[in-house]
Amino acid sequence: MLARLRALSAGSTLRSVAVLMTGTLLAQVITISITPILSRLYAPADFGALGLLNAVVMPLIGVAALRYDMAIVIPREERDAAGLLRLSMLCVLGLSGLLLVVIALGRAPIAEALGEPLLAEWLWVAPMILLASGSYGVLNYWNTRQKTFRRLSNAAVLAAGGSGGMKVGLGLLSFGAAGLVFGQLLGQIVASVALAWQTLRVEHRALGGAQGSASLRTLARRHSDFPIYQVPITLLNGLSQSIPVYLLGGLFGSASVGHWALALMVLTMPVFLVSGALRQVMLQRGSELQHQGQSLLPLLGRSTALLALASLPVLAIGLWIAPALFALVFGAEWQAAGELARAMGVWQWSALISTPAAALFPVLRIQGRTLVWQLFAILLGAGAFMFGAEGGASLDAITAYSAAMVLSNLALILMVLLSARGRRGGDASS
Repeated sequence: MLARLRALSAGSTLRSVAVLMTGTLLAQVITISITPILSRLYAPADFGALGLLNAVVMPLIGVAALRYDMAIVIPREERDAAGLLRLSMLCVLGLSGLLLVVIALGRAPIAEALGEPLLAEWLWVAPMILLASGSYGVLNYWNTRQKTFRRLSNAAVLAAGGSGGMKVGLGLLSFGAAGLVFGQLLGQIVASVALAWQTLRVEHRALGGAQGSASLRTLARRHSDFPIYQVPITLLNGLSQSIPVYLLGGLFGSASVGHWALALMVLTMPVFLVSGALRQVMLQRGSELQHQGQSLLPLLGRSTALLALASLPVLAIGLWIAPALFALVFGAEWQAAGELARAMGVWQWSALISTPAAALFPVLRIQGRTLVWQLFAILLGAGAFMFGAEGGASLDAITAYSAAMVLSNLALILMVLLSARGRRGGDASS
């Protein structure tokens, strides 16, 4: 294992991950530092309102570019990649405008369906979050292709600082849920503007080269498997993550959503620290190996095994101390969130170790099989939640849901490993 780590460190993969993780770590230090303050400035119901808003907009963020953003790292020609960036940005703008129309016509029924009528006043923010986050995602893939990972790190730090400062400031002024909502919006805007400025300042000529490449219509047809398969996959994945929010709000109230939101935020911070950086680097490295005609199986198997072994001690400690730690750090009223975090721990561990598989399945072009897996995951998760909720306790429902997510993540790893086995560049097909 040590020998493999030394071999990895000799190349660019681990260095790239380290650059991304440095920025992500700094961003998370900011977030972690202010979270105990936020938990005392805002009530669980305020976190619940933000969680319900995210449940509406987050599934759409991943598909804002109709998944043409994922294709940016694939072409050999730089001009085609720049054309895909322009196409992706147009899609983000169009979907954001469509969401604005939907919110204008139906915000009240949407809020009622989520069990929180007051949410209607915050739904106006959703199109702005979608535009900012979708644009950031497109630029993220472009910079991943260019291996300019330091830009992504800088943008993450600026976003965390802007968002955290706004939330604390508005919380001190007793703005309630509005402080959390507008704080999140500011963070997304800061990250997008910072990354756009850094990218255009250096690479405006490369991006302008798209004018001489294949037409946007030709590029859209050439990479049509991404919207055909990846859009439903991403939507279903976002929906599966939002199922607990929808059901918790309707069955147990907005305070339960708030406990869930804080527990999920705390758990996903260390997971994203590793997975967010690793996913981008794996996608870029996997595309290179595919172009070189090499198998992705060694990269996939080695990365998954190292993640699993390295994260097990952290998982064990977290399962042991979660409830007491939440009560100590965030206040006694948040101990219930610690209980939920304990129930969700193994699920988040399985999500972490599935990162290499999730990053490489677009390179393998197995979107059809992945769509079937995502359907399986969402049906399994929803059924497990409802089964657990029959006992009348939110903890039972989340425990059952988390167990279902562990099974689905392990199934994803197995599916991608089998697909990568013996396959080399040029052989992948959707």
